[in-house]
Amino acid sequence: MPSTINHNWREEVLKYRYPFSPESTLRSESVFIGTDLLMDACIYIKRPVQLPLRLHSLDGTRQADTLRAYICDSNSDICAYFDIREDTQNALVHMPEGLSCGVVVLNPPAVRRVVNVAYGRVTQLPESCAVFLLETTPVTRTKYLRYVRVNGVTLTGDVSLVAGPGCEFEEDAGCLRLNVRGAPPAEGGATPIRTINSVLSKDIWLQNHPQANIRIFSSGEALQIKAARDSI
Repeated sequence: MPSTINHNWREEVLKYRYPFSPESTLRSESVFIGTDLLMDACIYIKRPVQLPLRLHSLDGTRQADTLRAYICDSNSDICAYFDIREDTQNALVHMPEGLSCGVVVLNPPAVRRVVNVAYGRVTQLPESCAVFLLETTPVTRTKYLRYVRVNGVTLTGDVSLVAGPGCEFEEDAGCLRLNVRGAPPAEGGATPIRTINSVLSKDIWLQNHPQANIRIFSSGEALQIKAARDSI
């Protein structure tokens, strides 16, 4: 990959934590990431993840003079990785399946520092160490719900929700409502939504795409999924 031509740009970036959040500590007990390791990053994850992403661990046991940096989401699920060597200036980011999903720009002197310290072992990084800014993890445009997570199972594509006893769905002016009829179910009793794609629902997480044309709201005893016609 090509080298960076404008080295003054590197000097400017060193003043900030970019591409990590301002709250990132950029250090662990054994490894100093610093503001000079990653100069830039652009990561397109092609499956449902919980943002923000962060550096999860550094694996220096794979091969000589090579460090594999793993990226995870906010649930600590590994979703990408990139390999760096002492002379690396740019590295492709790959998903665990091997698909390319982005690129990072590195600073060779800082790469040598980190490789020398982390080589030969696996280093777990704290959750607050290196959290990527949302600007570095752009999302694709979509017109649909991004995903539904039910009891730890992530569902994508067509989603079928089945209401429980005493509950019903209504559609009104582009709004999907889940109404509870009568008294709310007693604690430990029936749930408003019985199944989603045949998965029994005890713990449900609805996540709309940041640029989707729908929005999810809850109000009183009604769950609303509204069409956001003005969204981009």
